[in-house]
Amino acid sequence: MTYSLALWDRHVRCAVTNLVGLPTLVADYARVLDHPSSWIGELVDFLRSIGIEIGAPTRQAAIASLDADLRHQHAPVGRSSGVWDIQYEVLEALRMLDGSHDVWRAPDLGPEPGWVDEVLALRLAADKLTRIEETLQTLRPGRIARAMWDLRHQRGTTGFFPRL
Repeated sequence: MTYSLALWDRHVRCAVTNLVGLPTLVADYARVLDHPSSWIGELVDFLRSIGIEIGAPTRQAAIASLDADLRHQHAPVGRSSGVWDIQYEVLEALRMLDGSHDVWRAPDLGPEPGWVDEVLALRLAADKLTRIEETLQTLRPGRIARAMWDLRHQRGTTGFFPRL
């Protein structure tokens, strides 16, 4: 859960920043799935406002693709949900911006919490170690010893991967 929350926080902050000045449609995930027909209508209207026409067959296919039974995520409804205070405040700031914006103005979400970068860095390091283990499993025994020596001494390596 911590990794998912860190990833969500990073992506939301990047999106909010990178959309500045662009036409933007903010949609609460629950509203999209709970009222697919009306939300697709809103989406079609938004796209039309920026010069993109959507035909009726595409609209119907989009509505049909939004199946609430496939929902795997439920956003928190209150602070008792276990979401850390900063992420709850970010979520609430975005909920207040629900709808169409001709020109996006980023809300002040405050600085990214320091733990987000730490969690993402730890996950990246863990993923690199997993790839090293997978690489070592494919080597002949004699080459494993050489690869391990290279890793320990950082000789003949490119990043975390030994030259094989």
